[in-house]
Amino acid sequence: MATRIPLILNQATARIEELAAADTLPGSAVSGFLGKNRLINGNIAFTQRGNSGTVQNAAVYTADRWRCSAVGGSASNWGVGGHAVGEVPDATRYLGFNVVSGTTSAWIGQHIEGVETLAGREVTISFYMRSNVAGKKVGVTCQQIFGTAGSSLTNVDGGIVTLGTAFQKFSATLTLPSIAGKTIGTNNNVLLVFWLCDTTAHGGQLAGQVGLFEISSMQLEEGAAATAFDMRSQALELLLCQRYYQKSFPVAEDPANNSLTCIHRPGVSFAATAMRIGVSFTTPMRASPSMKFFMGAEVSGGTAGRWGYYDPGAGAWRSSTTAPNVVQLTSSGFTVDIEGTGLAFPSSYLITGQYTADAEI
Repeated sequence: MATRIPLILNQATARIEELAAADTLPGSAVSGFLGKNRLINGNIAFTQRGNSGTVQNAAVYTADRWRCSAVGGSASNWGVGGHAVGEVPDATRYLGFNVVSGTTSAWIGQHIEGVETLAGREVTISFYMRSNVAGKKVGVTCQQIFGTAGSSLTNVDGGIVTLGTAFQKFSATLTLPSIAGKTIGTNNNVLLVFWLCDTTAHGGQLAGQVGLFEISSMQLEEGAAATAFDMRSQALELLLCQRYYQKSFPVAEDPANNSLTCIHRPGVSFAATAMRIGVSFTTPMRASPSMKFFMGAEVSGGTAGRWGYYDPGAGAWRSSTTAPNVVQLTSSGFTVDIEGTGLAFPSSYLITGQYTADAEI
């Protein structure tokens, strides 16, 4: 037996090296990264902010991790649609962006945390896409953004593809420059851009282009060829999204006041007019987030942005007299003070209300 164990281990090691050389192991085993796709929510599985909205002279977060940008014209609009069964492998939904007449620049893109991502290496971007009119063009670009107080961005074009009215797989291969000698500032990242309209990008070939563009199964991976879409588990994909944006609402519920699904949390009064409550995030976030607060439906006639508390003496829910006051905020959670009236001191109260936390790049 003593002679067989090293033999078995040597055989196993040889097999792993053989598979790695053939590039058949998952990306985590070969490159040390969890999966080969450096994009998050590439198949539009999660839309925590809602399923539709408008964009005008801004770059707006839409489906999780994805931004739609439009400059000029009236409001363009974005929305999430459902694929026909089997239309695109490993995808059930797509992101649509309707660029309206008068728009001078429009794109769909994602910021990938860390400008060092794949620097100095060849990468391939793959995606499925269609438009409402055949012949629309889309330009693919990667930008290395060195962040606040960092070096000027570098721009690498990956060429232009021409769309039809049915979903079709496209790919673009480019090499990201080395970042040696660059100054890296805060919030540095790599921005993947799908240009839909612009007067200067890709030599002005997209100038004046408008219409409906729909995209799905986006992937950015190391290498010179596109491979099959990298499917992570839904649980893991959601956690990756929540590093940048999370909320107390159920995942499929749009953030809004008067939510019926508030989680009641215990708060403790520390004065006759104030309670304090601490909340931990589902997963640690990229940075201390910006917070928004929403009223729960239990508080009849409550004011938007305020939380409520249960007054056992009155046997009813009451609205706080002010919005929650954040007294501590980190990437792991927050503590807020809630102003009320006629509180027993010290005593515990049930608190109701919702929040969103945004730590996007």
